[in-house]
Amino acid sequence: MTDAAEHGPDQPITVHFKRRGVTIEVPPGMSILMAMRANRIPAPSSCESGMCGACALPVLQGIPEHRDHLLTDDCTDEIMTCVSRAR
Repeated sequence: MTDAAEHGPDQPITVHFKRRGVTIEVPPGMSILMAMRANRIPAPSSCESGMCGACALPVLQGIPEHRDHLLTDDCTDEIMTCVSRAR
């Protein structure tokens, strides 16, 4: 798994789930996936290390900071919620 420390300290991010009409805050040190679960938003996952792609969600706005092992910086329309964040 990508070491979060190599990206510098995390900043809080805001994630909006368009279909649900819900916005949640993701604090530093917490994954989007963990914040989804804390807010009772159904969240598919499997490996939780950015290798399998089971937790992928579409990105409608913003720029993902990929910390997974599947997507490259060129991919701006998908994010692995278990490890990646937003810029």
